[in-house]
Amino acid sequence: MLKKFTVPDQYVQIDPVYPTGMILVKVGHEGRPDYHIEPDLAFDHIGLTDETLHLVKEADCICFGTLVQRHEMSRNTLVKLLEEIPAL
Repeated sequence: MLKKFTVPDQYVQIDPVYPTGMILVKVGHEGRPDYHIEPDLAFDHIGLTDETLHLVKEADCICFGTLVQRHEMSRNTLVKLLEEIPAL
């Protein structure tokens, strides 16, 4: 899908153990969505690599959401990446 939009994918991690993230949405009678996020999905297990450490040092910004923070492994990776951002 990334290639379709000409977004480079060489730094995308592929997890051979954990499935791709999936969020199940059920809309109730009042039209309000209810979200169910399965545990132990690939985005819970984002690892720190030499490439990502290099990238964050070259980045103009880093954007992340709350899901990356729900599992210890991905949360630790995020913290280490944030520590590597050069001071402006």
